[in-house]
Amino acid sequence: MEKSPIFILGCPRSGTLLMSRILGRPENFFLITEHKNKAVCPEGQSGIMDSRLWWNTFEFEHWNPNFTRPSNEVPIYNAANLERLKTIYENLAGRRRLVVKNPSNLARIPLIQEMFPDAKFVFCVRNPWQTISSISSKVLAGHAGHESFLLRTPSLSFLNDDFLLRATHSWSEAIKMYCRNKDENWSAVRYEDVVLNPQTEIDFLYRTLDIDDDAAKQTATKLPRLSEKSNFAVKKCYDASLHSDQIDDLLTAGCEVLDYEIGFDQLNVSSIRHMREKLTGKALLKKARHLLEKRFSQQKATAGW
Repeated sequence: MEKSPIFILGCPRSGTLLMSRILGRPENFFLITEHKNKAVCPEGQSGIMDSRLWWNTFEFEHWNPNFTRPSNEVPIYNAANLERLKTIYENLAGRRRLVVKNPSNLARIPLIQEMFPDAKFVFCVRNPWQTISSISSKVLAGHAGHESFLLRTPSLSFLNDDFLLRATHSWSEAIKMYCRNKDENWSAVRYEDVVLNPQTEIDFLYRTLDIDDDAAKQTATKLPRLSEKSNFAVKKCYDASLHSDQIDDLLTAGCEVLDYEIGFDQLNVSSIRHMREKLTGKALLKKARHLLEKRFSQQKATAGW
């Protein structure tokens, strides 16, 4: 690789996907993400899950049998395995510039810096309650025990099972990790700034990361979209939470560092909008189910069942 690799990280649901699409556009870049469904990020054509590279290369202390992944994303250190993973990354990228998007890599910063001392880090951050709401979306929708979007670090395992507290801890710990590791190789990007001022923010990022591709940059500026969903459901859970004081304590330091409000004053918490979004989602599911049933019936008729 001719230029230092770029690692995009941050708390899950904080804008890392948008950032990977913005920074993965240049033709001479090789983008790897942790997504199993590659359609969500068309710029990533590697066909590889970054999480699998780590899971298949290293040993981990404990695996979650329900989700077939480590309960803690910090691997057991092994110099030979680290050199092996570095070689895999370099061989995959070839002469292209490596870009890796994986929020879980926040838990592996020392290992990444040992592999690539000149690596650039782009830390994505988003309003805490919008992030927490997105992390908790599946639980709020009734999928009990769902933890796909949490930042799985050693300290998370010491918390109780309250999903709102755990989601808040993920947001807070991500910022603590940023503050602990940031230096001249780090750039912090607020999701809201990218959405509201894409040209300015993307210009700055491309200059900072030494990306010289005007065509890719112009296309990237069209990617951010303003989409403000109601935070009614998560506010309702917060108001009823037995851990609201602990949640506030977790939010305070991070909000001061990156200039966010702790409360919901600047957010949409409309119950009417929430119901409209919920009904719209149900309507779409109903339509999709109807189409699947219709297609299945046609297949049965064709097959003579």
